[in-house]
Amino acid sequence: MNKLKKIKQYHGKSNMLWIVFFIYSIINVIFLIYVESGVSLAEGADASSWYNPALALLKYNSFVMLDSPETLMTYRAPLYPLYEAVMLWISNGKTLSIVVGQIILLWITGVFSGRIVGLFIPKYQIIALSLIVFNPNAFAIAHLIQSDTLYALLVTLTVWSLLKYMVSNNELKWSVLTGVFLSISCLVRPTGQYLIFLLPIIFPLINSLYGHKKIVKDSIVNGIISAVVSGVILLPWMMHNEEAGWGFVLVTSQIKTVYLRDNVILAESIDSNISTAVASDKIFKNEKIYSDSRREIWTDMSDKEKFDDLVSYYGEKITSYPVRILLSSYMDSWIDFFGGGGSVNFYNLLSIDRVKTIDKNQAILHSSRLESIYDSLSGAPIQAILISALSYCYVIIIRGLGILGIIKMIKKREYSLLLIIVGLITYFAMTALFVGNSRYRLPVEIGFVVLALYGLLFLKDKKDKKDK
Repeated sequence: MNKLKKIKQYHGKSNMLWIVFFIYSIINVIFLIYVESGVSLAEGADASSWYNPALALLKYNSFVMLDSPETLMTYRAPLYPLYEAVMLWISNGKTLSIVVGQIILLWITGVFSGRIVGLFIPKYQIIALSLIVFNPNAFAIAHLIQSDTLYALLVTLTVWSLLKYMVSNNELKWSVLTGVFLSISCLVRPTGQYLIFLLPIIFPLINSLYGHKKIVKDSIVNGIISAVVSGVILLPWMMHNEEAGWGFVLVTSQIKTVYLRDNVILAESIDSNISTAVASDKIFKNEKIYSDSRREIWTDMSDKEKFDDLVSYYGEKITSYPVRILLSSYMDSWIDFFGGGGSVNFYNLLSIDRVKTIDKNQAILHSSRLESIYDSLSGAPIQAILISALSYCYVIIIRGLGILGIIKMIKKREYSLLLIIVGLITYFAMTALFVGNSRYRLPVEIGFVVLALYGLLFLKDKKDKKDK
């Protein structure tokens, strides 16, 4: 009887999986038909900075600058341009293939998200998959040419392999896979690079919390092996950057300068009570004044040395703000990171007439976040209001359930899983610094989904107790 019950459960899950896949496919086809040609590339975040290296890779078979093939390309990590180049090569240059590929990548992300949830709450696998692939933020981003969908998949695979390692009683293959996926993700976006150094600490810590206290020493060794494997995978790109004159680094000082400058602009807007557009003009003017004052020294400097100098300049600039401003900037960033619905991506896709919240927030100084949302949507088309309502509803429900999920994990004493999920979310929120938004949250949506499903479990247990 038990065997028959399991067979029925399997077929039930299989049928639900195909139903979700069918709905997902139909909605995506509708969007592919409806979205105008070229919008995905034109409206993707920093799309050209990823797309041009892909074109150069196809043209010159190397990571070089498209308009200057004698110069090595170092501004972007290599894996997403490589993905774009492969898709363009398959389709004879059609950018639609990149989007179709990302739709498939998002589905795979959903499948592995279901497997992650299946390790702890098997009955909720299909729900987990659905929450990932129908997440408004993730769905819209998959239709834009930007690296976040591929990055989200690789971070999800990293979490999956880490959890498999945790429940496998210290199997080396899962620790190695964790390092492999983590390092490959850093070749899309380098955000997770600091986690590599923490692997020898993370592995024994989660094993200890999970109950594998006798193998803590072995897990330290596995953590070191995993970190070394990660380093080996990243080595060729670091050598590429060294050859280009930027030093033996994963991230060049040019990219660090752009990142730090963006954060200083946001801190300045809060400190001076001005819009980010005005703050941007002010910060760029100050940078020019600084560089002009260093002209004699800069004459004999390489590009690397100049950007190294700017990294120091902006690093000192950030730390010069009062603690109150830094905390306010972080709070503002976290509100966007945790609460942003991602509806702007739909506006971009559907070419909705310039109601983009981000554009208005840059140009206008609002007294509050609610005022900025109201101002952005006032007079907007009904489809924009509906999209925003759907996006914010998704976020509010998932966050509310997530809080209950944390309580449920603590009650069940699943501290190791809680540490991994909360630690992952916190790490990405912290590394976003002051520029947090819904796009940077995409790699850790799996964490929010896990918490939300534990929240559902919390509510179900409450209901069952009442029924008794």
